[in-house]
Amino acid sequence: MAAKTIKPTKLKFNTAGDFTTNLFDTETGNKIEFSGVDGKILIVNTGTSAAKIQIGNGIQGVGTELQIAQNKCVVLESGKFKQMSGANKGYVMVNGNAASIAVVELP
Repeated sequence: MAAKTIKPTKLKFNTAGDFTTNLFDTETGNKIEFSGVDGKILIVNTGTSAAKIQIGNGIQGVGTELQIAQNKCVVLESGKFKQMSGANKGYVMVNGNAASIAVVELP
């Protein structure tokens, strides 16, 4: 079964925007569409437990997963976290129990 896709909400300058809180699918996993520019995609953990971001499978994808604690946020470097090949190419994989996130693409 395919992972649940989470798409970033695109914001505009000087305009308030709504964002969607995405509940995690703990069975199939979750993937964030990551086609924007590095440094412009903000991931906010809105859940009650840590969200875990998997290391990517590209040349910079070394190390361990990144955990985002409850009520914390992060901007990722795509080279380290983006899937560069395989069925999830172009996505960042994320999971966690009782976790939910909001993903925003900054202008």
